[in-house]
Amino acid sequence: MKERLQQLWPNIKFAWRCMGDSWKTFGETEEVRALRRAFRVFWWRLGDVFALIGRLIWAWFLNTRMVRSARAWWQRTKKAVWELPQYQFLRRFSHKMRAHVWMRWLVIGAIALLVCLPWCVSDTTVKTYTYLLVTEESTTLVDGYPDFTYESDALRVRDDTGGDAQFILTAGQTVLIRHGNELLTVESYNETVQNLLERYDIHVGADEMIGVNTTGLKTLIHVSDELRCRRRETTVDTYKTKVLYDYLLPYGEHVILQEGTPGLTTDTYDDVYRNGEMVNTVLVDRSDSTAKAQIVVYGRLVKSVEQDDRIERDVPYGSGSSGGYLVFQSGYSMTYYNKITCNSTAYYSGGEKGAAWTTATGHAVGLGIVAADPKTFPDAEQIKELNYLDTIELAYSGAQIIHPKTIKPLQNKNIPLYVRPFGDKRKPGTVIRGTSAPVTVPILILKKDQVFLTVRSRDFSFVLEEKFATIFSLLERYRIKTNLIHNSAVNLGLCVDNSWHIDEAVAEFRDEGFDVMKVEDMELLTIRGYTDELLAKYGYTPKVFVRQTTQSTARIVRKK
Repeated sequence: MKERLQQLWPNIKFAWRCMGDSWKTFGETEEVRALRRAFRVFWWRLGDVFALIGRLIWAWFLNTRMVRSARAWWQRTKKAVWELPQYQFLRRFSHKMRAHVWMRWLVIGAIALLVCLPWCVSDTTVKTYTYLLVTEESTTLVDGYPDFTYESDALRVRDDTGGDAQFILTAGQTVLIRHGNELLTVESYNETVQNLLERYDIHVGADEMIGVNTTGLKTLIHVSDELRCRRRETTVDTYKTKVLYDYLLPYGEHVILQEGTPGLTTDTYDDVYRNGEMVNTVLVDRSDSTAKAQIVVYGRLVKSVEQDDRIERDVPYGSGSSGGYLVFQSGYSMTYYNKITCNSTAYYSGGEKGAAWTTATGHAVGLGIVAADPKTFPDAEQIKELNYLDTIELAYSGAQIIHPKTIKPLQNKNIPLYVRPFGDKRKPGTVIRGTSAPVTVPILILKKDQVFLTVRSRDFSFVLEEKFATIFSLLERYRIKTNLIHNSAVNLGLCVDNSWHIDEAVAEFRDEGFDVMKVEDMELLTIRGYTDELLAKYGYTPKVFVRQTTQSTARIVRKK
């Protein structure tokens, strides 16, 4: 029964306090004040009546025989006692008090001092304890004096000015209590920490503190004159914004390639507390996480520029396309679909039986589609027929005649495509149709301006699916086209087109935890229908970095 009352006592005090606050609020209304005034006047009148009745009864009581006899006896006894010799000093002292006013005030002051002296010397302060509360968020010292600033639902104080600060435990908590060499595992009620300690006869000394640690699975209450705890302080480092420009994105638009992440610096300290104060602190650990910059791409593509603006560079699309874009000195860009110069560009003219595309590479071909560029491979031969599938494969590998997307609409309608020399249309060319005779000669395609990247994880982990996802997402983010992939256990080799953003992509790889080796001025040679002589001639030279072969195709990455 006693434990049950101790368990309910905090709730009873809380309910009584709430009732008192509610009654106080109710008593401040205007209606209750008016009712009080009316009752006050009524009791005044009723009090006068009872006072008159009381005086009459008292006068009747004093005139009774018994009271008169008792008063006469008291007067005779007092006079007889007062005349005794041992009370002579009191008679003289009483006579002087009647004669001197200052003696009367002196006696009154002495009596008042005797009454007030015990109250003045007694300790009227409420016994309070110093708590060291350790949570996941902070470490806080809380005492019962009015200057505390900690606010929590688990904290209860006596009134608004402080005093008797207590932490409330919820019912059913498993609590570890450590006091000296004693360690108890108990279950709490809905009670204060002080009440829990009193239930188990644990007395807190004058110099001892109560540590309440809620960071573990169980709440730890440690009573000692010296408490130690771990404290963490976190500093946030704001991230920077890196600006890139995309000359194919319309002006006024922007794309966030990478969200910024702030860096965090966490310092861990070992603190020592005595007598409610921190007496020592030591830095034991520091962890840093680097801020990740935000990458924003702004568009620079416009439809027109100023008349006096000048072209800074010409960037073709590549991969057999005749278009590209121009970058001006003002920083803006414009796209084009065809360009006409004296000898090194692409031309379009209406074909006699469909569409006709030809190219000039600085060397007069005069044959249509050939097995190799005569300027690079002098022993090139003409190909008279090709099917749609072989044409797409050649264009993807880097052939400069047809763009891969040109073949799809022709294949849908089964339209033949005739490729003839630009200088003399009467000369035989090459026809591209759905079915054709097999190509009996090897086809050599050389793709220049390549960069070979070797990517390796710094922790020497295997190149698995999650690594591939990270690597190729970064390449896609910077719009870098991959033409050949070669991987081993820990290395991934990539032959990619040279891009304006290649250095930024390499820096991003290194920020993600990869080591990257970049080799420029590379070429990618594709041989369809290769022979042993061609493979020995081009695939086994000191400049070859990577060689991949299948039954019909050989691909070679070599230094220019």
